[in-house]
Amino acid sequence: MIASANKNKEDKVMTETSKKIDIINNRLAILEMKVDSKPRFGQNFLFRMIASCF
Repeated sequence: MIASANKNKEDKVMTETSKKIDIINNRLAILEMKVDSKPRFGQNFLFRMIASCF
């Protein structure tokens, strides 16, 4: 009984992790498309990120 509960818990964690990885992958793909379509986007993004730190 305990072994099956642990298995279900591990399956749930793996499913959630897989979903999170898919979401991150999709966001990176969108960011990559933006960078590809706007050659200076990456440079401007970096400057904005640095400026926001100060």
